[in-house]
Amino acid sequence: MVGREGRPVSCPCSIPRKLRWCSRPERLGRPDVRVAAASQQSRFRPLAAEPRSVAGKVLADGEASRNTDDKGNGHGHVTFSAWRRPSLRQLREFSLQGVKFYAFTVPHENTIQVAVWRQLGDVVAAGYRSSFDSSLPILVKVVAPEDSLSPGRIAARIGPLADLYQRKPFDRKTWVYWESFWVPGKVGKMCLKPLEAQSSVVLYAGQVPRPRHSAAVSTQDLAALESKAHAFADIYRRGVWPGICSRSGPGSDPFHPMARIAITALDMAVDLLEATSMLDAACGDAAWIACGFLSRRPEVKYTGVDIVEHVIEENRQKFPALRFMAADFSRETSLPATDFVFSKETLNHMFLDDAVRALHVLQSSGTRYLVTNIHRGAPNQLGETKGHHAHYAPYDYSLPPFNLRKLCQLVSINLEDWTEYALFAL
Repeated sequence: MVGREGRPVSCPCSIPRKLRWCSRPERLGRPDVRVAAASQQSRFRPLAAEPRSVAGKVLADGEASRNTDDKGNGHGHVTFSAWRRPSLRQLREFSLQGVKFYAFTVPHENTIQVAVWRQLGDVVAAGYRSSFDSSLPILVKVVAPEDSLSPGRIAARIGPLADLYQRKPFDRKTWVYWESFWVPGKVGKMCLKPLEAQSSVVLYAGQVPRPRHSAAVSTQDLAALESKAHAFADIYRRGVWPGICSRSGPGSDPFHPMARIAITALDMAVDLLEATSMLDAACGDAAWIACGFLSRRPEVKYTGVDIVEHVIEENRQKFPALRFMAADFSRETSLPATDFVFSKETLNHMFLDDAVRALHVLQSSGTRYLVTNIHRGAPNQLGETKGHHAHYAPYDYSLPPFNLRKLCQLVSINLEDWTEYALFAL
């Protein structure tokens, strides 16, 4: 279970290593910590697992902090501690400019969240590749409660991301979110228990209210007479959602902040629930999750479901090791029972009554948990009157007519949009 992995360990391989990243403040609204180039000085010790010089100083203790230099001119550095080996459960390997270390994917007591940002031009050029040249610049930032990892929905209208998707010249040096991990805030205080709100998740076995059909008004597609399957198939054929790499839309491009934040949420869910199976509803073309997440998580048995049959057939050809189903999961469909269901912005493209039915179907599958994006406090009734299946409606599944029990927030997306990935009981 989750609570067994955080005990203090005194063996040498578990001594956290302190890494120092130097910085220069950037323009307002951008992360403000720049990773320093690898030092050529011999004072840096080699990693235990890989005997070569690295850009990090190995210390036995210390405190993660952000400081200014001796001149007081605002230049600073972030110092954090991590592990040289996976000596505790839930530790995963990370690499920053050639420096390999281990950290948590789930917040624990006495840990801080560290986020890594990359330049937009670099990640667009990489496409579905998840490895980068160690010479490419990155930014590292200790995440504060008021920070947003995504620029939010306004980025679809103005800014470098909007320019990119409008096929205009864009600022290639704009910093975009890439990944997060959690490391000790104070190494001398090694009480690394899971946070209370999360450790209680795996103990939850109660019943939750089922979504209420009576509270959702039955709706229809007001912009087309075709069935929902035909409507979404037409969306793919005509490229209604203009992704750079993905026909499932910008949020499914492998470098888009929404895809990268989703990977953070998936890592958290898998480690928190000790999951070995998941259902992706709906999966779309599945490329971002196959390349960015499943390739690192071979222990997870994946099933993707989508309403567009030709997309599912293409997925089966591209990813023969993964399982795919062509189905409308808002209708009565036999879905496999898995450790959790993952749904990324799919329910938001359903009319309210469809979304209520979809949650009924997911509950009937026997799966206990749902990981999905939400808009906290959203007026769910807006989903009754949206004009087309392609239109987006904000939903909060803890509110009527969904009435699911929210177990915890996994990761915040954008504070101004009140968005986050959350874990629900089904």
